[in-house]
Amino acid sequence: MEMYGRLKSGWLMGIMMLVLGITQFAYATTTTNLLITDLANSRVIEVDPITHNVIWQYGQTGVYGTGTNQLSNPYEAAILRNGNILIADGSNSRVIEVRPTGTSGGTIVWQYGQTGAIGSGPNQLNTPLDVKKLDNGNVLIADDQNSRVIEVQPTGTSGGTIVWQYSPIGNPIEAERLPDGSTLIARYGARQIIRVAGDPSVIVWSYTPEDSWGPYNMESYGHADVAPLTNGNILITGQYASHVIELQPTGTNGGTVVWKYGQTGVSGSGTSQLNFPYEAIRLVNGNTMIVDSGNQRVIEVKTSDYPGWTAASIVWQQGQTGVSGSGWNQLNFPRDIEEISRGIFNQVVVEYKDMAGMPQPIVTAWVFTPVVLPVVYPPVLQVTKTVSPSGTQTPGTELTYTIAYHNTGQGTATQVIFTDMVPPGTIYGTGTAVIATGPTGAITYSHNGSTYDSSDSAPVTHIRWSIPTIGPGESGTLRFSVKIK
Repeated sequence: MEMYGRLKSGWLMGIMMLVLGITQFAYATTTTNLLITDLANSRVIEVDPITHNVIWQYGQTGVYGTGTNQLSNPYEAAILRNGNILIADGSNSRVIEVRPTGTSGGTIVWQYGQTGAIGSGPNQLNTPLDVKKLDNGNVLIADDQNSRVIEVQPTGTSGGTIVWQYSPIGNPIEAERLPDGSTLIARYGARQIIRVAGDPSVIVWSYTPEDSWGPYNMESYGHADVAPLTNGNILITGQYASHVIELQPTGTNGGTVVWKYGQTGVSGSGTSQLNFPYEAIRLVNGNTMIVDSGNQRVIEVKTSDYPGWTAASIVWQQGQTGVSGSGWNQLNFPRDIEEISRGIFNQVVVEYKDMAGMPQPIVTAWVFTPVVLPVVYPPVLQVTKTVSPSGTQTPGTELTYTIAYHNTGQGTATQVIFTDMVPPGTIYGTGTAVIATGPTGAITYSHNGSTYDSSDSAPVTHIRWSIPTIGPGESGTLRFSVKIK
């Protein structure tokens, strides 16, 4: 199969080695849609878990590419509060935010990384394997082949500024910002899971398994979703170990395995068997969802059946076991899964001892309230500037500058301010600054480059146009003239 051929070559073989999955909570699988990254089918799909139907898709099934509605080895996809989808498009060396349209495709409204151009400079990536949207609006990216995790502050429709970075870290697979500000990272190069904190960041906790399968079989050598369970434990998926474990961290290094699914070192599709598992999340109903990539399926297992697993432990499945494909209820090397629904989860944890003072098993109780969040579409302003006449000019010539803008987004831009500098070697033409077309606003002038007022008498150093709102689809032009000294 083509995908496995790709994964056997070069660094992609390394990516296959291990996977770290640390969970987030979801609503019950029977009532919420699921977002699945279907790697070898080059697509991200939204699936109805009841009918198993694909109700939305980005990427042309089985087509690797960089064109419209095309992906190349997508590794991660996340649903955002505004309804957009954030995708780590690994082999295209980019992260894209897609606004879905209809049942297939969408519009790329933001991108970081130059499509198909590998690098480590500004707006460049080298095989991003994980992406997360942070609460502050920034984007956290595991930039695998650049051996770094970066936090990017987006600007416009393309690019952004790196405001935080942790490197070099031996090929990070996954990263997630925790509520206390620290960052959890899975790195396959060093075969560890680490948590870094502080400025500059240092490792405050790490885990490197030392069982009979060794650190190469820990899930940090592959794809994962790094997030803690509410009880403080971590769900880890070992790709080559063929198991999923729940780890209770201890101290600054290591931890205790308190739950497991899969027969360690035995890959298969039988009872409590996995084959190249790549992701695991704990659902709010207490069950565990596992991306069982080698078996071409995503399964929901009854967590409470541990350790005496039965055939009934699998209570839901997407994909036909061992059958790769793109038809109804078929997958081809799935890599990531995320729940679509949103809500408020609250859990109480109770610890107690018996009469002899012996600690007893922890008891938990939880409640989940589904919340329908409003869809918020952002404005996207595209701005161009021209001068007339163009080309080489002589002293005394009047130059007219035109600033054109267009809101191509679906949201309204508010409190918009355009500021332009009168070029050195020119004199501003009094009364020439205007709002030529589009929404109305106010014009102010600076004579020192810092403060502004309504006087346009010479000398003017800067001009500022303030427009209260620019709605979706609205456009306009601003204009002023200068004379060359």
